[in-house]
Amino acid sequence: MTEAAAAALAREIAGLKDELFGLRMSIAGYVARGKQTRRMVRALAASVVFDVLLSAGLAYGIHRAETAAAEAGRASSTQVVNCKAGNESRKIQSELWGTVLALNPAGPVSAEEQARLDKFTAYITEAFELRDCTKLR
Repeated sequence: MTEAAAAALAREIAGLKDELFGLRMSIAGYVARGKQTRRMVRALAASVVFDVLLSAGLAYGIHRAETAAAEAGRASSTQVVNCKAGNESRKIQSELWGTVLALNPAGPVSAEEQARLDKFTAYITEAFELRDCTKLR
């Protein structure tokens, strides 16, 4: 092989070395970007999972709040019904005691007995006073 051919071959080999080095650098860049991309994909996947879990938790919380509100409404309605029923019972008992206390005694009533009767009548009036059911709503 002549010297000129050897020199040309050496130049070709040097050129191939430079091209290989350039390819290695390009591949290293692609690998680095690939690692970065994989990290970003993992972060995105974690973010999506977190968002789904957060949405599910929020939906559960809303469901519980709606259920609690419905139960509170039913309880309030029950309280009003019970209050009205209690008022009806108090009214009947008050009328019954009014009838009993209006009966004429067999004999004369002393001042002491009349004072006790008045005190008992005041107690009955207070004990069987009707409740305000409109405050329960």
